[in-house]
Amino acid sequence: MFDKKDETGVIKEITPFLLKHPSISYIFTKDMVHPRWSESIDTACVVGNSSFENIDFLMNKEYFDKLTSIEKFFVFAHETFHILFNHFKRGHIFYNSLPEKDRSKQLLNIAMDITINDILKFQYFEN
Repeated sequence: MFDKKDETGVIKEITPFLLKHPSISYIFTKDMVHPRWSESIDTACVVGNSSFENIDFLMNKEYFDKLTSIEKFFVFAHETFHILFNHFKRGHIFYNSLPEKDRSKQLLNIAMDITINDILKFQYFEN
């Protein structure tokens, strides 16, 4: 879990980027996401449900501390887009529509990540 000192520092560091992109910061300012440190993951992820209740933004502190400010913003934006694109519900529906032999949560996540990273690259980082 974040302690207040860590959380404040991370938010202050990425605030200039969040102010430029209100669609991303909206998710965090509306208490939709609960940031938490977690050693159970290597990088970062969002965990939640399609009703947008109890969404946890999990980050590995050791990984996150090594990132630059712009990289931290990218991670926040990337994980936020999973929420904005309703990947919890849409991914679940798509996954269950496949024959069981063709299902792969890892490949589904990679496909969703590629889409998000492409959008972030061209919309936010190449202007």
